[in-house]
Amino acid sequence: MSFDVDNLIDRLLSVGLSGGVALTKCVPEQEIISLLGTARQIFLSQPPLIEIEPPVKVCGDLHGQYADLLRLYNRCGFST
Repeated sequence: MSFDVDNLIDRLLSVGLSGGVALTKCVPEQEIISLLGTARQIFLSQPPLIEIEPPVKVCGDLHGQYADLLRLYNRCGFST
């Protein structure tokens, strides 16, 4: 199954907005499984250590708190 990553991001960012769909309803299970399979293939194709350019922002474990993740993105900015 192929999917539109930009559309997925838009749906995830709309969670909780007025009239938005709940997080548990905005992404079908099969789409999550497909996304995880694709991510796994990408991770396995890369070396275990990659070099990245600064600046880098590091965040601790959010323990599944999606609202906290959105708050961090809004405060610190989204990656480009």
